[in-house]
Amino acid sequence: MIYRPDYYDEFRCTADKCRNTCCAQWEIDVDSVSLERFSEHPDIMEHISDGCIVLKEDGNCPFLNEQGLCKMILKYGEDMLCDVCTDHPRFISEVDDDEYIGVGISCEAACDLILNREEQFCLIPPKQMPLIDRVFESEVLTDLLNGLSPDECSSKEHAELLLTFEILEPMWKEMLQMLLQKTVSAEERDSYIDSEPMKFKNLIGYFLYRHDNDFYLAATSARIIAELTIANNMSLEDVARMYSAEIEYSDINCDLL
Repeated sequence: MIYRPDYYDEFRCTADKCRNTCCAQWEIDVDSVSLERFSEHPDIMEHISDGCIVLKEDGNCPFLNEQGLCKMILKYGEDMLCDVCTDHPRFISEVDDDEYIGVGISCEAACDLILNREEQFCLIPPKQMPLIDRVFESEVLTDLLNGLSPDECSSKEHAELLLTFEILEPMWKEMLQMLLQKTVSAEERDSYIDSEPMKFKNLIGYFLYRHDNDFYLAATSARIIAELTIANNMSLEDVARMYSAEIEYSDINCDLL
């Protein structure tokens, strides 16, 4: 059976309206089928080396134009894209004989879609998700977090730990260093989480869905995101997007966490 969140079909790429394009900083591995298709087009192959799209010095994809649109799509159509570019930010998780598909919050549009929903998480076709249901039914979210996954680290320890991980973007390191300098107490963090109950329920529900009900990962991620949001005086959406890009899209970092 293939399951998807009820918001999955609502996702739309905002293309040139996106403030944080996915066509930059990412190392794009080209699948073999696409590579064979690209081989017929010298204007594409000149930007590929060792099976990867070679980014420009500024970190942007060579096919990203000044208007934030893809030159490859404009010239050849969406069918020309390789699998990574076609699928992102969609993901597939396999559990037993079932597949769970969704969209990742490293994408600005997906993050806004997921965090700002007012409806409780549900799957299509319908399937019970007891732990996620429990999160959404919780009256005081931090009571549930502390009951199921007690907090064992300070914000400083969170920052020190993540600074030992693989760093993908310089801004992420700056955010962690700010958290290291500006300590956020557990009380301050929990108060913030409880002041935005639906956004954090959506956030935790997303992590539980994507990571096979790993409540430790979901609770720890929510706490770190809250601490970084407070310390850096940023929006929750921007911090959650950065966190996902740095942690979820690095196998090394996800394993370390």
